[in-house]
Amino acid sequence: MATTISEPATSNITIILNTVYAPVCDMPHEMAESVGFAFNIVIIPIVSFFGIVGNVLTIVILKYNGLNESTNIILTGLAVGDLFFSVTQFFPVIPRCMNSALAESMFNYYAVYIYGWNQYAVCISIHMVTLIALERMIAVCFPFRVSTLLTPYRIKCIVIAIYFSDAILYIPRDFMREIKWTFFSSSNSTIAIQVSTDFLKSNGFTIYNDGIISTIAIFIPTTTIIVCSIMITTKLTLSYRNIKKLSSSDARSKRVKDVRSVKITLIICLFVIICVLAPTNIFNKILNDRNLFSGYCVFVLISVVFLIYQINASVNFIIYVAMSPKFVKTFRLIFLCAVSILRNN
Repeated sequence: MATTISEPATSNITIILNTVYAPVCDMPHEMAESVGFAFNIVIIPIVSFFGIVGNVLTIVILKYNGLNESTNIILTGLAVGDLFFSVTQFFPVIPRCMNSALAESMFNYYAVYIYGWNQYAVCISIHMVTLIALERMIAVCFPFRVSTLLTPYRIKCIVIAIYFSDAILYIPRDFMREIKWTFFSSSNSTIAIQVSTDFLKSNGFTIYNDGIISTIAIFIPTTTIIVCSIMITTKLTLSYRNIKKLSSSDARSKRVKDVRSVKITLIICLFVIICVLAPTNIFNKILNDRNLFSGYCVFVLISVVFLIYQINASVNFIIYVAMSPKFVKTFRLIFLCAVSILRNN
């Protein structure tokens, strides 16, 4: 049964603030609406589109090169996670463009039932990059044991295990909020709004979010990536010195190729730290301290963080094109084949 409310219907932003955050405003409503429109209707969808295209191309190219190398398997798992995140970023765009009771209901259904899995995709990206850092560290520091330790079969099992374990980890987020149908007499419409559940208000959620999620999705990956990056960088510095001592051009070429692969790994790790892990830590501190930001400022901060997340999910294709000649060669070959097929048709 729907609850009757005689107050006027509110915008998407207002509903989020009144149901998730304290109804305190430290930014003008019109400004928040304008900034929200710029981020959520224009900038983020554009970046998401490039993320979808780039990750699809990445999956195709890596599959074409063969999934018999551990690095290609992990990068494919990363691309699938980033693709899922980019797709779910489009879901709230349509209701945000509308101004009706249906739009309000659509947006709140997204917030309750899809938003958690959007964050699941972010966690997948973090753990895939952590696995990349570990794999590259083992390959660089223990080159004679990497072929026996990191077989393609084992890497595939690890990637699948990460997807399943992260899914289990994020299932409780489906029980944070629930939909409540509410009748607004002023607009003569019934709207689905999101309300907090007892779980969200309990100490159990605090333990789950601040303890389990923060440790598994933020602290452990951050520590692992930093440690692996330091070890890889140290080894990379020594490799530069050894390259100059190599007399064989073939050996020198192979060593340069290995160094380039390590550089790609370091850049990907750097992007995850800057674009995901650091903003997540900062954002959580801001949310926990309402004396810093509240009301519409929180909404704007959410938009900024999601843009940073989306940039991270879209940038890997550009990194591969910029630093991997093999990737570029395969991309050019597939592109020319596609053009040839279209011309023949």
